[in-house]
Amino acid sequence: MEIETVAVFSEADRGAFYTTLATQSFCIGGAHPDQSYLNQNALITTALSANCDAIHPGFGFLAENADFARLVRDNELRFIGLSAECIAKLGDKNATRDLMRRHGLPVIPNSEKRAPDTHVRHIEIQILADNRGNVIHLGERDCTLRWRQQKMLEEAPVQLPDDATRCSMREAALMAAKLSEYVNAGSVEFLLDDTGAFSFIEMNPRIQVGHPLTEMITGVDLIREQIRIAAGETLSYRQEDIHFKGHAIECRIYAEDPANGFTPCPGTIEHLHLPSGLGVRVDSDLHSGYVVSPYYNLMIAKIITHGHTRNEAIMRMRRALEETIISGIDTNTILHYLLMYNPDYLANHTDTSFVENNLDKLLRPFKGGITL
Repeated sequence: MEIETVAVFSEADRGAFYTTLATQSFCIGGAHPDQSYLNQNALITTALSANCDAIHPGFGFLAENADFARLVRDNELRFIGLSAECIAKLGDKNATRDLMRRHGLPVIPNSEKRAPDTHVRHIEIQILADNRGNVIHLGERDCTLRWRQQKMLEEAPVQLPDDATRCSMREAALMAAKLSEYVNAGSVEFLLDDTGAFSFIEMNPRIQVGHPLTEMITGVDLIREQIRIAAGETLSYRQEDIHFKGHAIECRIYAEDPANGFTPCPGTIEHLHLPSGLGVRVDSDLHSGYVVSPYYNLMIAKIITHGHTRNEAIMRMRRALEETIISGIDTNTILHYLLMYNPDYLANHTDTSFVENNLDKLLRPFKGGITL
Protein backbone atom coordinates (compact mmCIF):
# COMPACT_ATOMS: atom_id res chain seq x y z
CA MET A 1 0.00 0.00 0.00
CA GLU A 2 3.12 2.23 0.05
CA ILE A 3 2.39 3.29 3.62
CA GLU A 4 5.40 4.09 5.76
CA THR A 5 5.33 2.23 9.06
CA VAL A 6 6.48 2.79 12.62
CA ALA A 7 7.20 -0.24 14.81
CA VAL A 8 7.40 -0.28 18.59
CA PHE A 9 9.28 -2.80 20.70
CA SER A 10 10.03 -3.60 24.31
CA GLU A 11 13.50 -4.12 25.72
CA ALA A 12 12.90 -7.87 25.35
CA ASP A 13 12.26 -7.43 21.62
CA ARG A 14 15.14 -5.09 20.89
CA GLY A 15 16.70 -6.22 17.60
CA ALA A 16 13.65 -8.25 16.55
CA PHE A 17 13.48 -8.73 12.80
CA TYR A 18 10.18 -6.86 12.35
CA THR A 19 11.77 -3.68 13.70
CA THR A 20 14.21 -3.65 10.79
CA LEU A 21 11.38 -3.76 8.23
CA ALA A 22 9.62 -0.63 9.46
CA THR A 23 10.49 2.89 8.34
CA GLN A 24 11.17 3.77 11.97
CA SER A 25 11.18 1.81 15.21
CA PHE A 26 11.09 2.92 18.84
CA CYS A 27 11.60 1.26 22.20
CA ILE A 28 8.61 1.99 24.43
CA GLY A 29 9.64 0.37 27.70
CA GLY A 30 10.75 -2.67 29.63
CA ALA A 31 10.14 -6.33 28.96
CA HIS A 32 7.02 -6.65 31.10
CA PRO A 33 3.91 -5.79 29.05
CA ASP A 34 2.73 -3.24 31.65
CA GLN A 35 5.94 -1.32 30.94
CA SER A 36 5.64 -1.43 27.15
CA TYR A 37 2.91 -2.97 24.99
CA LEU A 38 0.18 -2.19 27.53
CA ASN A 39 1.54 1.29 28.27
CA GLN A 40 -1.11 3.34 26.50
CA ASN A 41 0.54 6.71 27.09
CA ALA A 42 3.87 5.51 25.72
CA LEU A 43 2.16 4.22 22.58
CA ILE A 44 0.28 7.46 21.98
CA THR A 45 3.34 9.62 22.67
CA THR A 46 5.41 7.58 20.23
CA ALA A 47 2.73 7.71 17.54
CA LEU A 48 2.39 11.48 17.84
CA SER A 49 6.13 12.12 17.89
CA ALA A 50 6.54 10.01 14.73
CA ASN A 51 3.69 11.90 13.00
CA CYS A 52 1.58 8.76 12.60
CA ASP A 53 -1.94 8.88 11.21
CA ALA A 54 -3.21 5.62 12.68
CA ILE A 55 -2.45 2.76 15.04
CA HIS A 56 -3.00 -0.92 14.23
CA PRO A 57 -3.34 -2.88 17.49
CA GLY A 58 -2.74 -6.37 16.06
CA PHE A 59 -4.66 -9.24 17.68
CA GLY A 60 -3.42 -9.08 21.26
CA PHE A 61 -2.69 -6.70 24.14
CA LEU A 62 -4.87 -3.60 23.49
CA ALA A 63 -6.74 -4.82 20.41
CA GLU A 64 -10.03 -5.12 22.34
CA ASN A 65 -9.46 -2.32 24.81
CA ALA A 66 -12.18 0.33 24.51
CA ASP A 67 -10.25 2.84 26.63
CA PHE A 68 -7.26 2.64 24.30
CA ALA A 69 -9.42 2.99 21.19
CA ARG A 70 -10.96 6.10 22.76
CA LEU A 71 -7.52 7.48 23.68
CA VAL A 72 -6.34 7.00 20.11
CA ARG A 73 -9.36 8.91 18.80
CA ASP A 74 -9.02 11.66 21.41
CA ASN A 75 -5.50 12.28 20.14
CA GLU A 76 -6.79 12.65 16.57
CA LEU A 77 -5.36 9.32 15.42
CA ARG A 78 -7.26 6.53 13.66
CA PHE A 79 -7.71 3.26 15.51
CA ILE A 80 -7.57 0.48 12.92
CA GLY A 81 -10.36 -1.52 14.42
CA LEU A 82 -13.78 -1.03 15.93
CA SER A 83 -14.91 2.15 17.66
CA ALA A 84 -14.46 2.41 21.40
CA GLU A 85 -18.23 2.33 21.83
CA CYS A 86 -18.64 -0.88 19.82
CA ILE A 87 -15.74 -2.60 21.60
CA ALA A 88 -17.26 -1.71 24.97
CA LYS A 89 -20.70 -2.92 23.90
CA LEU A 90 -19.40 -6.26 22.60
CA GLY A 91 -17.27 -6.64 25.72
CA ASP A 92 -20.47 -7.20 27.68
CA LYS A 93 -20.95 -10.80 26.53
CA ASN A 94 -24.27 -11.34 28.28
CA ALA A 95 -25.79 -8.15 26.86
CA THR A 96 -24.58 -9.11 23.39
CA ARG A 97 -26.14 -12.56 23.69
CA ASP A 98 -29.37 -11.02 24.88
CA LEU A 99 -29.38 -8.72 21.85
CA MET A 100 -28.90 -11.64 19.48
CA ARG A 101 -31.52 -13.73 21.30
CA ARG A 102 -34.11 -10.96 21.00
CA HIS A 103 -33.62 -10.98 17.23
CA GLY A 104 -34.06 -14.72 16.87
CA LEU A 105 -30.50 -16.02 16.81
CA PRO A 106 -29.85 -19.28 18.68
CA VAL A 107 -27.59 -18.38 21.62
CA ILE A 108 -25.78 -20.37 24.32
CA PRO A 109 -26.96 -19.62 27.89
CA ASN A 110 -25.42 -16.55 29.54
CA SER A 111 -24.13 -18.77 32.32
CA GLU A 112 -21.80 -20.66 29.96
CA LYS A 113 -18.18 -19.60 30.50
CA ARG A 114 -16.69 -22.06 28.02
CA ALA A 115 -17.72 -24.57 25.43
CA PRO A 116 -19.87 -27.28 27.03
CA ASP A 117 -18.49 -30.80 27.37
CA THR A 118 -20.92 -32.15 24.82
CA HIS A 119 -19.65 -33.11 21.17
CA VAL A 120 -19.40 -29.60 19.70
CA ARG A 121 -17.14 -27.82 17.26
CA HIS A 122 -16.08 -24.20 17.46
CA ILE A 123 -16.73 -22.23 14.27
CA GLU A 124 -15.88 -18.60 13.55
CA ILE A 125 -17.09 -16.62 10.54
CA GLN A 126 -14.96 -13.79 9.21
CA ILE A 127 -16.74 -10.54 8.53
CA LEU A 128 -15.81 -7.15 7.07
CA ALA A 129 -17.95 -4.03 7.46
CA ASP A 130 -17.39 -0.44 6.41
CA ASN A 131 -18.91 2.73 7.85
CA ARG A 132 -21.38 3.02 4.98
CA GLY A 133 -23.47 0.05 5.97
CA ASN A 134 -21.80 -2.57 3.76
CA VAL A 135 -21.24 -5.91 5.50
CA ILE A 136 -19.88 -9.10 3.95
CA HIS A 137 -18.68 -12.47 5.19
CA LEU A 138 -15.59 -14.29 3.97
CA GLY A 139 -16.60 -17.79 4.99
CA GLU A 140 -15.94 -19.79 8.11
CA ARG A 141 -12.97 -21.24 9.96
CA ASP A 142 -12.99 -24.36 12.13
CA CYS A 143 -11.05 -23.62 15.34
CA THR A 144 -12.18 -26.72 17.23
CA LEU A 145 -8.79 -28.26 18.00
CA ARG A 146 -7.27 -26.76 21.13
CA TRP A 147 -5.52 -27.56 24.36
CA ARG A 148 -8.05 -26.53 26.95
CA GLN A 149 -8.93 -22.97 25.88
CA GLN A 150 -5.86 -22.35 23.70
CA LYS A 151 -6.51 -22.83 19.99
CA MET A 152 -3.92 -25.00 18.25
CA LEU A 153 -5.08 -25.78 14.74
CA GLU A 154 -7.61 -24.15 12.42
CA GLU A 155 -9.03 -24.95 9.00
CA ALA A 156 -11.03 -23.22 6.31
CA PRO A 157 -13.56 -23.82 4.98
CA VAL A 158 -15.45 -25.86 7.57
CA GLN A 159 -16.67 -29.35 6.80
CA LEU A 160 -20.41 -28.91 7.51
CA PRO A 161 -23.34 -31.37 7.33
CA ASP A 162 -25.01 -29.55 4.44
CA ASP A 163 -25.15 -26.27 2.53
CA ALA A 164 -28.27 -25.21 4.42
CA THR A 165 -26.34 -25.16 7.70
CA ARG A 166 -23.52 -23.19 6.09
CA CYS A 167 -25.91 -20.60 4.65
CA SER A 168 -27.78 -20.26 7.94
CA MET A 169 -24.56 -19.67 9.91
CA ARG A 170 -23.33 -17.08 7.43
CA GLU A 171 -26.65 -15.24 7.49
CA ALA A 172 -26.59 -15.30 11.30
CA ALA A 173 -23.08 -13.82 11.27
CA LEU A 174 -24.15 -10.99 8.96
CA MET A 175 -27.18 -10.31 11.14
CA ALA A 176 -25.01 -10.22 14.27
CA ALA A 177 -22.63 -7.73 12.63
CA LYS A 178 -25.49 -5.43 11.60
CA LEU A 179 -27.23 -5.63 14.97
CA SER A 180 -24.04 -4.61 16.76
CA GLU A 181 -23.28 -1.82 14.26
CA TYR A 182 -19.97 -3.45 13.51
CA VAL A 183 -17.38 -1.54 11.45
CA ASN A 184 -14.00 -3.08 10.47
CA ALA A 185 -12.82 -6.72 10.59
CA GLY A 186 -13.70 -9.39 13.11
CA SER A 187 -15.33 -12.74 13.64
CA VAL A 188 -18.65 -14.10 14.84
CA GLU A 189 -18.25 -17.29 16.87
CA PHE A 190 -20.60 -20.25 17.11
CA LEU A 191 -20.77 -23.72 18.60
CA LEU A 192 -21.96 -26.46 16.22
CA ASP A 193 -23.25 -29.83 17.43
CA ASP A 194 -23.48 -33.20 15.70
CA THR A 195 -26.98 -32.52 14.42
CA GLY A 196 -25.99 -29.33 12.61
CA ALA A 197 -27.60 -27.04 15.21
CA PHE A 198 -25.50 -23.98 16.03
CA SER A 199 -25.49 -21.37 18.81
CA PHE A 200 -23.99 -17.89 18.94
CA ILE A 201 -21.16 -17.46 21.48
CA GLU A 202 -19.68 -14.01 20.98
CA MET A 203 -18.12 -11.56 18.55
CA ASN A 204 -14.40 -10.84 18.49
CA PRO A 205 -13.86 -7.15 17.65
CA ARG A 206 -10.38 -7.52 16.14
CA ILE A 207 -8.45 -9.33 13.47
CA GLN A 208 -8.09 -13.02 14.35
CA VAL A 209 -4.96 -15.14 14.68
CA GLY A 210 -6.48 -17.44 12.04
CA HIS A 211 -7.01 -14.72 9.45
CA PRO A 212 -4.34 -16.12 7.06
CA LEU A 213 -6.64 -19.08 6.39
CA THR A 214 -9.32 -16.78 5.04
CA GLU A 215 -6.74 -14.90 2.97
CA MET A 216 -5.53 -18.18 1.46
CA ILE A 217 -8.96 -19.37 0.32
CA THR A 218 -10.35 -15.99 -0.77
CA GLY A 219 -7.33 -14.00 -1.95
CA VAL A 220 -8.51 -11.04 0.16
CA ASP A 221 -5.86 -9.13 2.13
CA LEU A 222 -7.72 -8.58 5.39
CA ILE A 223 -5.21 -6.15 6.89
CA ARG A 224 -5.38 -4.01 3.76
CA GLU A 225 -9.16 -3.93 4.07
CA GLN A 226 -8.87 -2.97 7.75
CA ILE A 227 -6.68 -0.01 6.87
CA ARG A 228 -9.00 1.09 4.06
CA ILE A 229 -12.06 0.88 6.31
CA ALA A 230 -10.33 2.88 9.05
CA ALA A 231 -9.50 5.53 6.43
CA GLY A 232 -13.22 5.86 5.69
CA GLU A 233 -13.18 4.04 2.36
CA THR A 234 -15.83 1.67 1.05
CA LEU A 235 -15.21 -2.08 1.06
CA SER A 236 -13.27 -3.25 -1.98
CA TYR A 237 -15.60 -6.23 -2.36
CA ARG A 238 -19.28 -7.01 -2.57
CA GLN A 239 -20.54 -10.37 -1.34
CA GLU A 240 -20.79 -11.69 -4.90
CA ASP A 241 -17.09 -10.88 -5.42
CA ILE A 242 -16.02 -13.38 -2.74
CA HIS A 243 -15.12 -16.79 -4.16
CA PHE A 244 -13.68 -19.68 -2.19
CA LYS A 245 -10.84 -21.75 -3.59
CA GLY A 246 -9.47 -24.90 -2.04
CA HIS A 247 -8.75 -25.68 1.59
CA ALA A 248 -6.27 -24.23 4.09
CA ILE A 249 -4.87 -25.42 7.44
CA GLU A 250 -3.04 -23.35 10.06
CA CYS A 251 -0.87 -24.88 12.79
CA ARG A 252 0.06 -22.57 15.63
CA ILE A 253 3.57 -23.32 16.83
CA TYR A 254 4.01 -22.70 20.55
CA ALA A 255 7.17 -22.77 22.66
CA GLU A 256 5.82 -25.44 24.96
CA ASP A 257 6.26 -29.16 25.56
CA PRO A 258 3.04 -31.17 25.03
CA ALA A 259 4.71 -34.35 26.31
CA ASN A 260 5.15 -32.71 29.71
CA GLY A 261 1.86 -30.99 30.34
CA PHE A 262 2.49 -28.22 27.80
CA THR A 263 5.20 -26.75 29.99
CA PRO A 264 6.29 -23.31 28.69
CA CYS A 265 9.72 -23.43 27.05
CA PRO A 266 11.14 -19.92 26.61
CA GLY A 267 14.78 -19.71 25.61
CA THR A 268 17.13 -19.10 22.70
CA ILE A 269 16.62 -20.51 19.19
CA GLU A 270 19.88 -22.23 18.31
CA HIS A 271 19.04 -23.34 14.79
CA LEU A 272 16.05 -22.59 12.61
CA HIS A 273 14.68 -23.80 9.32
CA LEU A 274 11.14 -22.87 8.34
CA PRO A 275 9.25 -24.51 5.45
CA SER A 276 8.52 -23.00 2.07
CA GLY A 277 7.31 -24.04 -1.36
CA LEU A 278 4.04 -24.18 -3.25
CA GLY A 279 1.00 -23.75 -1.02
CA VAL A 280 2.99 -22.92 2.14
CA ARG A 281 2.93 -19.68 4.13
CA VAL A 282 4.74 -18.98 7.41
CA ASP A 283 3.92 -16.02 9.65
CA SER A 284 6.77 -15.62 12.13
CA ASP A 285 9.51 -13.33 13.40
CA LEU A 286 11.83 -16.20 14.34
CA HIS A 287 15.50 -16.37 13.40
CA SER A 288 18.53 -18.22 14.73
CA GLY A 289 19.57 -16.57 17.98
CA TYR A 290 16.05 -15.29 18.66
CA VAL A 291 15.20 -15.26 22.36
CA VAL A 292 11.67 -16.46 23.13
CA SER A 293 10.61 -14.29 26.05
CA PRO A 294 8.71 -15.64 29.06
CA TYR A 295 6.79 -12.36 29.26
CA TYR A 296 4.52 -12.84 26.25
CA ASN A 297 2.25 -15.39 24.61
CA LEU A 298 4.38 -18.34 23.56
CA MET A 299 3.04 -18.61 20.00
CA ILE A 300 6.19 -18.22 17.91
CA ALA A 301 4.99 -19.09 14.39
CA LYS A 302 1.98 -19.96 12.28
CA ILE A 303 2.44 -22.49 9.49
CA ILE A 304 -0.30 -22.38 6.87
CA THR A 305 -0.79 -24.71 3.91
CA HIS A 306 -3.25 -24.50 1.04
CA GLY A 307 -4.41 -27.14 -1.41
CA HIS A 308 -7.16 -27.81 -3.89
CA THR A 309 -8.68 -30.23 -1.37
CA ARG A 310 -8.46 -30.86 2.37
CA ASN A 311 -6.35 -33.96 1.72
CA GLU A 312 -3.89 -31.96 -0.37
CA ALA A 313 -3.64 -29.30 2.35
CA ILE A 314 -2.97 -32.06 4.91
CA MET A 315 -0.27 -33.62 2.73
CA ARG A 316 1.40 -30.23 2.32
CA MET A 317 1.22 -29.65 6.07
CA ARG A 318 2.91 -32.99 6.72
CA ARG A 319 5.71 -31.95 4.41
CA ALA A 320 5.92 -28.45 5.90
CA LEU A 321 6.16 -29.78 9.45
CA GLU A 322 8.85 -32.25 8.38
CA GLU A 323 10.86 -29.29 7.05
CA THR A 324 10.45 -27.30 10.26
CA ILE A 325 13.52 -27.31 12.50
CA ILE A 326 13.47 -25.27 15.71
CA SER A 327 16.27 -26.30 18.06
CA GLY A 328 17.21 -24.91 21.46
CA ILE A 329 13.68 -25.00 22.84
CA ASP A 330 10.80 -27.47 22.85
CA THR A 331 7.75 -26.77 20.69
CA ASN A 332 4.43 -28.43 19.91
CA THR A 333 5.48 -29.14 16.30
CA ILE A 334 5.52 -32.90 16.86
CA LEU A 335 1.94 -32.86 18.15
CA HIS A 336 0.76 -31.10 14.99
CA TYR A 337 2.64 -33.64 12.89
CA LEU A 338 1.03 -36.56 14.69
CA LEU A 339 -2.40 -34.96 14.29
CA MET A 340 -1.84 -34.93 10.53
CA TYR A 341 -1.83 -38.77 10.66
CA ASN A 342 -4.54 -39.29 13.26
CA PRO A 343 -7.51 -41.26 11.82
CA ASP A 344 -10.12 -39.25 13.71
CA TYR A 345 -8.64 -35.97 12.54
CA LEU A 346 -8.40 -37.23 8.97
CA ALA A 347 -12.06 -38.25 9.11
CA ASN A 348 -12.95 -34.89 10.70
CA HIS A 349 -14.32 -36.65 13.80
CA THR A 350 -13.16 -34.17 16.43
CA ASP A 351 -14.65 -31.82 18.99
CA THR A 352 -13.46 -29.11 21.37
CA SER A 353 -12.25 -31.71 23.91
CA PHE A 354 -10.51 -33.97 21.39
CA VAL A 355 -6.89 -33.09 22.19
CA GLU A 356 -7.47 -33.03 25.93
CA ASN A 357 -9.21 -36.42 25.89
CA ASN A 358 -6.76 -38.10 23.50
CA LEU A 359 -3.41 -36.52 24.31
CA ASP A 360 -1.70 -39.71 25.53
CA LYS A 361 -2.92 -41.62 22.49
CA LEU A 362 -1.81 -38.82 20.14
CA LEU A 363 1.68 -38.67 21.67
CA ARG A 364 2.22 -42.43 21.89
CA PRO A 365 4.30 -42.61 18.64
CA PHE A 366 6.45 -39.71 19.84
CA LYS A 367 7.10 -41.36 23.19
CA GLY A 368 7.94 -44.50 21.25
CA GLY A 369 10.80 -42.77 19.49
CA ILE A 370 9.45 -40.82 16.52
CA THR A 371 11.07 -37.38 16.28
CA LEU A 372 11.17 -34.53 13.84
